[in-house]
Amino acid sequence: MKKVILLTIVLLSTSLAYTQVAINKDGSDPLPNSILHVKGSGVNAMYIDYSTGYVGLNNIIPSYRLHVLETVTDAKTYGSVFEITGGSTNSAKYAGVYSYINGTGGVNRAFEGLSYGANTSSYNIGLAGFAKNAKYNYGIQGMADEANSISLGNNIGAITEADNCDYMNIGTFAIAHGAGSWNMGIWTKASEDNAGLNYGIYAKAANSGPGSGDYWSGYFDGKINVQGSIYQNGSVLHAKSVAPLLNASEKVMTFKPVSIVNDNNETSYAFDAEAMKESTPELVREVTSPPDPKDEKSEAVTSTSVNISAILPILTKALQELNEKVENLEKENNALKAEINKLKANK
Repeated sequence: MKKVILLTIVLLSTSLAYTQVAINKDGSDPLPNSILHVKGSGVNAMYIDYSTGYVGLNNIIPSYRLHVLETVTDAKTYGSVFEITGGSTNSAKYAGVYSYINGTGGVNRAFEGLSYGANTSSYNIGLAGFAKNAKYNYGIQGMADEANSISLGNNIGAITEADNCDYMNIGTFAIAHGAGSWNMGIWTKASEDNAGLNYGIYAKAANSGPGSGDYWSGYFDGKINVQGSIYQNGSVLHAKSVAPLLNASEKVMTFKPVSIVNDNNETSYAFDAEAMKESTPELVREVTSPPDPKDEKSEAVTSTSVNISAILPILTKALQELNEKVENLEKENNALKAEINKLKANK
């Protein structure tokens, strides 16, 4: 058997002609147009195409440089597995799979994942990353930091997209949990010198289709801390219409501030959104928190939220109206004082 294998290696490495080699358990001839055809018990383990040089694993019609075909089952849940061990030097960088593409045009993607299925009750994930048991764990890391001399060029570390699902589309789903000091589902940074724009996160959501579904650029379930300033777009240049805000004081009187204690016995303050539905419906929206994508028993929960950013102009206008009333009262009071003083002087 060793002699046969050695002979095969010699034929593959030294022959310049079209040589067919078969290592088939059933003794059959190699398939046409093949350089190497390895076949087990009814399984085409490897196939190398003569005209293209493409390699097929479990595939006798490879369409790519390396084309793997596999059927997953309940017992065999992975199509391909790269199991790599080693990497014991702390200062070194190791990659289980490294993909590099250097193209001169078009859309270059070092790695692209596509997942789809016909079962509407299952989950389809284009790319999933898991990392554990190290000081720093990155499920998926994307980086684009090389100099870009093109005036309208873009460096994008990672792009995630999810579409064409009637129930829930999630572009990026990140979880960080454990007993460590820091757990971050997503960590972004845009701080390098740039003559243009730096965005740590840019999120946009819009209902561009014919449906009536709601849309939110972000949904946060928990506390939010900002180190810096928060700006709201207040430009009226592109507004459909602009009108002065009237009777703000009357609106403010309909607000119902309440004290709330959550499940962790933490006290906070908010506006009673349900109570504001009748008086100021334009400030209230129904919000649906999505179910947990990793928990099939999780369900969406609908609640009522108040547009806090819209309340600030109303409170400001109400304060201006109140100041105007105070100024008018002061004028009336000064006039009455002057009249009283005049009456006293004429006695």
